[in-house]
Amino acid sequence: MCGAQERTLQQREEVAAVLAEVRGEGRWEAEDVEGRLRGVFQAYEETPPPGLAGWSRALAAANARRGTRTPRLLWMAGRGIGGAVRWAWRPAGGDPRAEHNRAQFRAGFRSVGVIAAVAAMVTVAATNSSGRRRRMWIFVGAVCWLATGWAGVLVTGVSHLARLAEQHDSDEADRETGRDTEP
Repeated sequence: MCGAQERTLQQREEVAAVLAEVRGEGRWEAEDVEGRLRGVFQAYEETPPPGLAGWSRALAAANARRGTRTPRLLWMAGRGIGGAVRWAWRPAGGDPRAEHNRAQFRAGFRSVGVIAAVAAMVTVAATNSSGRRRRMWIFVGAVCWLATGWAGVLVTGVSHLARLAEQHDSDEADRETGRDTEP
């Protein structure tokens, strides 16, 4: 095996060892997990992968004490959705393609809001009815809430990809003009 492959395998083994240690011991803080993983990448003179902080928070939440996992993951999801919504309503800075993307995501988030409002009205209708009518409203409400969740995840996930692409484009433009993007 050549040196580069051995180095890559050794790096993967070290990352796997850190992850196994976190899983085995549990109760780690996200900053500690991120620091350990970042140290492995820096030891091999590589830049850590994007999203390392988010994955560290998810890993720490997954190995947290029972009863705190779900609230932590819901908090992370709420922060992600909030960031995507704030990004969609922030001006793009003169780039027409980026402004078009943001306008499309604003429309997507408005659509999710409308579906959620319809689902809430159907839920109210289900609570105020009885018999077969109630079962029908419950079914329609469940479908609406599922559609709201699915559409929300889809719009948020794609907007995160668009944010990453926009950031990558601006980094490329900065490199071409000779401006340094690193703090």
